[in-house]
Amino acid sequence: MGHMTLLKNTTKRLWIGRLLGMILVIPFTCFRATHLTHHAKMCTPEDYELWPYCKPKYSVSSRRAFCVFDLLLGTLSAPIIYSRIFWKRNSPLTEPECADVKFEYMLSVLFWSAITSIVVYLSMTEKVSSESLSLWWFAPLAFAATLNSLRKLIEHVGLSNYDPMFGTRTIQPTNPIARLISFGNYDLNLHGPHHRYGRAKHNELSEKLAEALENQPAVRDIVFRSYSGAAWHTLQCVLKSPGVGEACIRDLATEKETGSSA
Repeated sequence: MGHMTLLKNTTKRLWIGRLLGMILVIPFTCFRATHLTHHAKMCTPEDYELWPYCKPKYSVSSRRAFCVFDLLLGTLSAPIIYSRIFWKRNSPLTEPECADVKFEYMLSVLFWSAITSIVVYLSMTEKVSSESLSLWWFAPLAFAATLNSLRKLIEHVGLSNYDPMFGTRTIQPTNPIARLISFGNYDLNLHGPHHRYGRAKHNELSEKLAEALENQPAVRDIVFRSYSGAAWHTLQCVLKSPGVGEACIRDLATEKETGSSA
């Protein structure tokens, strides 16, 4: 939806995106603008989607702390990251886009107010048992947010390159179950080709990857055959630098200097 390529009807794309954003408390206009900056300025300090990992001015410890927060409480970190483009001083959003964001926030307020009112009413009138109103109903939302944060970390964090193919980890699974998961997620894990060819359909990404490997064999170093292999590589990189681009370059240089001094 963020790429506006899933459906041909523009109005349907917009409203499906808005309804999803309404539940997540992430205005669709913010999400789309943030994701477009990620494609246009990947891993640079202007990459809103990879904030704060892309900011060299933040310390390693602060970025590492945010990394833990991002993983454990993605339901909170995602609205912060994706809505920041609207709340930031000198926002790049146009006035019509800002008006759309306010409308989309209103949808979220109305939706969650309605949910809260219904829950309170059912609880006070004892029309349903207390077990039926368990907070576990929100577990899928929390789990999905954690998976999204993990996906984002695996895709970029700990890599210093700005090139679409070298600044991303690409996963081309061989396991049948993993391949099914990949297909269900529009092959987004073929992330290098996804960045280089932003409007390519998901069934074209494998072919694009094959072309990239033929033209740039070094890409093979960050192409993984399993999610676990990519996750292990991410962990090793994040321990050295919870950053991307310039922030990662600075972290690695500092670590090298510290090691040399020792």
